Amino acid sequence: MSHFLNVRTTLKVQTILTAGLKAMGFEVEAVTLTPGLSAKDLDRLAITYQNSFRQHQKAHVVARHAELRAKATAIGFRWDATEQVFVLQCDPYEIRNSDYGRQCGRVVGDAEGKPVVEALYCHMDDQNVLTVLQQQLQVEYDRALVYSTYNVHSETYVGTEIQFEATPKVTAVGISTAVQRV
Repeated sequence: MSHFLNVRTTLKVQTILTAGLKAMGFEVEAVTLTPGLSAKDLDRLAITYQNSFRQHQKAHVVARHAELRAKATAIGFRWDATEQVFVLQCDPYEIRNSDYGRQCGRVVGDAEGKPVVEALYCHMDDQNVLTVLQQQLQVEYDRALVYSTYNVHSETYVGTEIQFEATPKVTAVGISTAVQRV
């Protein structure tokens, strides 16, 4: 059955969230959030979106993917001003039964050793769909955060492995961490 579920995330920076979603192939629509907005202001700014069954939600970041079941289908992120994090709003049915859900899989061997793509989302219950989606989002969010923090452009490093070595540096104020490309 199709329905939206909410999952509290650890995602806190809207620009980084947007960059991570774009890296996953989503088209992103977002409102500008400023500190100190009231609950009424947050609700007024929210974007209304829906799943393919026309169930509506409101969010501050809305992500659409061509591979989801219908063009109008989206996942959303509502800003929780109390907890200072984004809440993922997603319909697991939409992910599980979409081309997006089928393309996110792993290659396994069949009985004869031939490679077969096993679609991960297709065989999951709602909670596992949300858990895996949240993990994928966290990875892309973290990657976008590193690129942003260290002024690294992903296009520059496509196809190469970058390893960073963190070394503590003592300053008059305290200890900071310097990151060097090795």
